[in-house]
Amino acid sequence: ELNVGGAFVIPFETWDMTLGYTFLNFADDDSTDNELSVELGTSISDSVDLAAAFIYSTDAAGTFIELIASTEVARNNFTLTPYMLLGLNAGYVSEEHDGLNNLQMGIQVATELSDGFELGVYGAYTIGLDEKPGETLENIFWAGFSVGWTN
Repeated sequence: ELNVGGAFVIPFETWDMTLGYTFLNFADDDSTDNELSVELGTSISDSVDLAAAFIYSTDAAGTFIELIASTEVARNNFTLTPYMLLGLNAGYVSEEHDGLNNLQMGIQVATELSDGFELGVYGAYTIGLDEKPGETLENIFWAGFSVGWTN
């Protein structure tokens, strides 16, 4: 799966809003999708950030909601960001999975290669929640890398 996207952050006094777009290409069947997202985030202490993300899929004509708690730890030239995420489906994936969908635990490790240019790797484990008999929610581990540029 290939994800290519961009985001624009709008900072406010005590919170941020991020507007995003992601193009997805699925290698197994060469299908594509476009996602539009809005994320609202704030820091509740020096070490804990909370966010709510709303991701709309043009292919599925549905939304996925993510409630996220994270922290950021700087070590030498690296930033470690462990997080926990609770996912809720609202028509984004098949209707049998509407509502409470998954619990995800992950970590991203990033380093700034030059002024404003960042490279990162991430890994996550997702646990399917609220599965009913005959449904296909699976626990899954996944990993990837990211490239970022800020102006």
